[in-house]
Amino acid sequence: MSGYLAEGAEGFEEGEKRGQEQDSRLSFDVTIEIESVSDFVKLSGQEAKMSGRVSYKPLGEGLPIQEGVFTLFKPDAASGTRQMIYSFWFTGKGGTDYSLFGYKMIHDDPGMDALEDMTKLFTRLSHGRQKGGALVGSGVLRFKMLDLPSMLSSFEVTNTNSPITKIRTISMFVQFC
Repeated sequence: MSGYLAEGAEGFEEGEKRGQEQDSRLSFDVTIEIESVSDFVKLSGQEAKMSGRVSYKPLGEGLPIQEGVFTLFKPDAASGTRQMIYSFWFTGKGGTDYSLFGYKMIHDDPGMDALEDMTKLFTRLSHGRQKGGALVGSGVLRFKMLDLPSMLSSFEVTNTNSPITKIRTISMFVQFC
Protein backbone atom coordinates (compact mmCIF):
# COMPACT_ATOMS: atom_id res chain seq x y z
CA MET A 1 0.00 0.00 0.00
CA SER A 2 1.26 3.46 -0.74
CA GLY A 3 -0.13 6.92 -0.94
CA TYR A 4 0.07 10.38 0.50
CA LEU A 5 -0.15 11.70 4.03
CA ALA A 6 0.20 15.26 5.27
CA GLU A 7 1.35 16.18 8.73
CA GLY A 8 -1.27 18.12 10.65
CA ALA A 9 -4.11 17.06 8.33
CA GLU A 10 -7.16 15.73 10.14
CA GLY A 11 -9.25 14.85 7.08
CA PHE A 12 -8.21 11.90 4.94
CA GLU A 13 -8.81 13.49 1.53
CA GLU A 14 -7.28 16.77 2.73
CA GLY A 15 -4.20 14.83 3.85
CA GLU A 16 -4.00 12.99 0.55
CA LYS A 17 -4.25 16.21 -1.46
CA ARG A 18 -1.73 18.13 0.65
CA GLY A 19 0.54 15.09 0.75
CA GLN A 20 0.53 14.95 -3.08
CA GLU A 21 1.35 18.65 -3.28
CA GLN A 22 4.22 18.18 -0.80
CA ASP A 23 5.29 14.82 -2.30
CA SER A 24 4.88 13.31 1.16
CA ARG A 25 4.50 9.59 0.43
CA LEU A 26 3.89 6.87 3.00
CA SER A 27 4.05 3.18 2.10
CA PHE A 28 4.15 -0.20 3.74
CA ASP A 29 4.67 -3.79 2.64
CA VAL A 30 3.24 -6.49 4.87
CA THR A 31 3.00 -10.20 5.36
CA ILE A 32 -0.26 -11.38 6.89
CA GLU A 33 -0.15 -14.67 8.75
CA ILE A 34 -3.44 -16.55 9.09
CA GLU A 35 -3.14 -19.59 11.36
CA SER A 36 -6.15 -21.43 9.93
CA VAL A 37 -7.84 -20.15 6.78
CA SER A 38 -10.82 -22.48 7.30
CA ASP A 39 -11.43 -20.93 10.75
CA PHE A 40 -10.63 -17.41 9.54
CA VAL A 41 -13.29 -17.44 6.81
CA LYS A 42 -16.07 -18.73 9.08
CA LEU A 43 -16.59 -15.41 10.81
CA SER A 44 -16.08 -11.83 9.71
CA GLY A 45 -13.90 -9.66 11.91
CA GLN A 46 -11.18 -12.24 12.55
CA GLU A 47 -7.70 -10.92 13.33
CA ALA A 48 -4.41 -12.04 11.85
CA LYS A 49 -0.79 -11.18 12.65
CA MET A 50 0.89 -8.71 10.35
CA SER A 51 4.58 -7.97 9.90
CA GLY A 52 6.57 -5.95 7.41
CA ARG A 53 8.15 -2.56 6.85
CA VAL A 54 6.89 1.01 6.65
CA SER A 55 8.50 4.00 4.93
CA TYR A 56 7.73 7.67 5.44
CA LYS A 57 10.59 9.97 4.52
CA PRO A 58 10.31 12.33 7.53
CA LEU A 59 10.50 9.33 9.93
CA GLY A 60 12.65 6.82 8.05
CA GLU A 61 12.66 4.18 5.33
CA GLY A 62 12.12 0.42 5.71
CA LEU A 63 11.23 0.62 9.41
CA PRO A 64 10.10 -2.67 10.99
CA ILE A 65 6.42 -2.94 11.85
CA GLN A 66 5.70 -3.94 15.45
CA GLU A 67 2.60 -5.71 16.80
CA GLY A 68 0.81 -5.56 13.45
CA VAL A 69 -2.80 -6.69 13.33
CA PHE A 70 -4.97 -7.16 10.24
CA THR A 71 -8.74 -7.52 10.64
CA LEU A 72 -10.82 -8.67 7.69
CA PHE A 73 -14.42 -7.54 7.17
CA LYS A 74 -15.07 -6.40 10.75
CA PRO A 75 -18.77 -5.50 10.92
CA ASP A 76 -19.71 -2.00 12.08
CA ALA A 77 -23.13 -2.29 13.73
CA ALA A 78 -23.88 1.43 13.46
CA SER A 79 -23.40 1.80 9.70
CA GLY A 80 -23.90 -1.72 8.34
CA THR A 81 -20.52 -1.57 6.61
CA ARG A 82 -17.57 -3.88 6.99
CA GLN A 83 -14.01 -2.75 7.50
CA MET A 84 -10.59 -4.09 6.65
CA ILE A 85 -8.29 -2.75 9.37
CA TYR A 86 -4.51 -2.40 9.42
CA SER A 87 -2.96 -1.44 12.75
CA PHE A 88 0.68 -1.38 13.90
CA TRP A 89 3.37 0.72 15.51
CA PHE A 90 6.97 1.41 14.57
CA THR A 91 9.95 3.35 15.81
CA GLY A 92 11.04 6.27 13.65
CA LYS A 93 14.51 7.75 13.36
CA GLY A 94 15.38 9.46 16.60
CA GLY A 95 13.75 6.67 18.62
CA THR A 96 10.20 8.04 18.68
CA ASP A 97 7.31 5.55 18.44
CA TYR A 98 4.41 6.05 16.02
CA SER A 99 1.23 4.12 15.37
CA LEU A 100 -0.55 3.69 12.08
CA PHE A 101 -4.24 2.89 11.93
CA GLY A 102 -5.92 2.44 8.58
CA TYR A 103 -9.24 1.10 7.44
CA LYS A 104 -11.05 0.27 4.23
CA MET A 105 -14.83 0.75 4.20
CA ILE A 106 -16.59 -2.08 2.40
CA HIS A 107 -20.24 -1.34 1.77
CA ASP A 108 -22.87 -1.97 -0.83
CA ASP A 109 -23.88 1.31 -2.39
CA PRO A 110 -25.08 2.15 -5.91
CA GLY A 111 -22.65 1.46 -8.72
CA MET A 112 -19.74 -0.89 -9.09
CA ASP A 113 -17.41 0.51 -6.43
CA ALA A 114 -16.32 -2.67 -4.64
CA LEU A 115 -12.88 -2.41 -6.24
CA GLU A 116 -12.38 1.11 -4.91
CA ASP A 117 -13.62 0.03 -1.47
CA MET A 118 -11.10 -2.82 -1.38
CA THR A 119 -8.13 -0.71 -2.50
CA LYS A 120 -8.54 2.60 -0.61
CA LEU A 121 -7.09 2.80 2.93
CA PHE A 122 -8.06 5.76 5.10
CA THR A 123 -4.95 6.29 7.22
CA ARG A 124 -4.01 8.08 10.44
CA LEU A 125 -0.52 8.36 11.86
CA SER A 126 -0.21 9.15 15.57
CA HIS A 127 2.45 9.49 18.24
CA GLY A 128 2.88 6.49 20.53
CA ARG A 129 2.33 2.78 20.23
CA GLN A 130 -1.47 2.77 20.32
CA LYS A 131 -4.28 4.22 18.26
CA GLY A 132 -5.49 7.50 19.70
CA GLY A 133 -2.19 9.21 20.45
CA ALA A 134 -1.53 12.78 19.38
CA LEU A 135 -2.22 13.07 15.66
CA VAL A 136 0.77 13.35 13.31
CA GLY A 137 -1.26 13.37 10.10
CA SER A 138 -3.83 11.71 7.87
CA GLY A 139 -4.10 10.62 4.28
CA VAL A 140 -5.17 7.91 1.86
CA LEU A 141 -3.09 4.92 0.77
CA ARG A 142 -4.04 2.71 -2.14
CA PHE A 143 -3.40 -0.81 -3.33
CA LYS A 144 -2.61 -0.77 -7.05
CA MET A 145 -4.44 -3.44 -9.05
CA LEU A 146 -1.28 -3.93 -11.11
CA ASP A 147 0.17 -5.47 -7.92
CA LEU A 148 -2.64 -8.06 -7.64
CA PRO A 149 -0.90 -10.85 -9.61
CA SER A 150 2.24 -10.60 -7.49
CA MET A 151 0.14 -10.52 -4.31
CA LEU A 152 -1.79 -13.63 -5.34
CA SER A 153 1.42 -15.44 -6.30
CA SER A 154 2.87 -14.59 -2.88
CA PHE A 155 0.19 -16.58 -1.02
CA GLU A 156 1.87 -19.40 0.81
CA VAL A 157 0.09 -22.32 2.43
CA THR A 158 2.21 -23.99 5.08
CA ASN A 159 1.98 -27.28 7.00
CA THR A 160 1.12 -29.30 3.89
CA ASN A 161 2.92 -30.57 0.82
CA SER A 162 -0.30 -31.31 -1.04
CA PRO A 163 -0.77 -29.06 -4.09
CA ILE A 164 -4.52 -29.78 -3.97
CA THR A 165 -4.77 -28.64 -0.34
CA LYS A 166 -2.81 -25.50 -1.17
CA ILE A 167 -5.09 -24.64 -4.11
CA ARG A 168 -8.24 -25.34 -2.05
CA THR A 169 -7.00 -23.18 0.81
CA ILE A 170 -6.17 -20.22 -1.42
CA SER A 171 -9.48 -20.64 -3.27
CA MET A 172 -11.36 -20.67 0.03
CA PHE A 173 -9.73 -17.39 1.07
CA VAL A 174 -10.30 -15.68 -2.29
CA GLN A 175 -13.97 -16.77 -2.36
CA PHE A 176 -14.45 -15.40 1.17
CA CYS A 177 -13.02 -12.06 0.07
